[in-house]
Amino acid sequence: MFIFGEDVAGVTKIRNELKAGKTGYVGTRLSKVFDSIKNGIFGDCTIIHDMIDSVSSGGDFYITCFDFYSYLEAQQKADETYRNYSKWTEMAINGVASAGFFSSDRTIAEYCEDIWDI
Repeated sequence: MFIFGEDVAGVTKIRNELKAGKTGYVGTRLSKVFDSIKNGIFGDCTIIHDMIDSVSSGGDFYITCFDFYSYLEAQQKADETYRNYSKWTEMAINGVASAGFFSSDRTIAEYCEDIWDI
């Protein structure tokens, strides 16, 4: 499993920073993604322009922008691991054997309570 993003304490800290007016957290790579979407590179995506503007100017309740770079790092680790067949196979077998605790119902309930406050 490749885990990325903030823990509960990190989410709380970031949300408090956003409430206090923190700006400039989107970063260069994600800004380029947002600009590409808004410039129509992927077609007419005007329906999400307001959402992009919101998350990039303090309305990022789910801290998507903050987790973006952590996600890229985790994806890089996954790509590197996949190239090592024996390591990937070992992790896949261990993952399946340990999957009982990681049910989607339990995970979603935990996120709702501990992270999303809903």
